[in-house]
Amino acid sequence: HGDLSLSVPSASIRVMAVMKPIIEKYYEVHDPSPEDPALRFARHANGLVVIFLSRAHPALAAGVVRVDFEKKRDRAPEGKSKKGAILLQIDTILCYVVDRNGVKHTIRTGCSGKLLEVNTEIVEHPELLHELDSGLGWIAIAQPRSR
Repeated sequence: HGDLSLSVPSASIRVMAVMKPIIEKYYEVHDPSPEDPALRFARHANGLVVIFLSRAHPALAAGVVRVDFEKKRDRAPEGKSKKGAILLQIDTILCYVVDRNGVKHTIRTGCSGKLLEVNTEIVEHPELLHELDSGLGWIAIAQPRSR
């Protein structure tokens, strides 16, 4: 996937050099998720989870051409209690990913909790989903429900 970085904005290329050490230092990466083998989670010490596609996801093998969050990217939670956040169940649809073969993949959250943020950069630049090692290919940040 070396040719993918050519279509990534130059600001994002500069961020890649910064993101990988941050992910490695501050996040415990779980690959793949036991709830959904198509997902990969990176859990921060503060409990927040960053959701990625796993390397084994068929959309990555075919090549991603489009990401659609529907209306999930229009809502931003507010304050310490994250008022207004979208509540998630394990099977909540997070987004849809379309590959080069025209196959529409449904991406579910794989965890219960609150949706804090979605990566809007991957809507404009879906090739970023292939950037698993740099950390730029994240889909969403969630605050899992405490057990």
